[in-house]
Amino acid sequence: MEREDLDKFREKLESLMRSLSERVKERKEAAREVGKDSKLKGIHLAELGTDEYERERALEVAMKGSLTLDRILRALRKIEEGIYGICEACGEEISKGRLEIIPYAELCARCQEKLERGAGG
Repeated sequence: MEREDLDKFREKLESLMRSLSERVKERKEAAREVGKDSKLKGIHLAELGTDEYERERALEVAMKGSLTLDRILRALRKIEEGIYGICEACGEEISKGRLEIIPYAELCARCQEKLERGAGG
């Protein structure tokens, strides 16, 4: 991959990392905040269930965001190591179009499709 393309993907990944880090932080804070008011106000039991659901949902979103952050960091390391854009399964190049959509993609479209088909049945 050309240096110009790598620089473009590095910038895109770094931008994604900054915005996603902020969202993960916000979700974790939201999860901590849910339920604090209910403890103080003596809210109905059904509302406590809703609070718990919202807290779990916020934590789930934060966890998925953290996993994506890990993938972004791996992609940035691959740029530094000179192996960015190479499919981890077959060793072929991942198309630039796929990387434009998912700059932290670890698999080419064909291998990703195989993986999803295998997981689905």
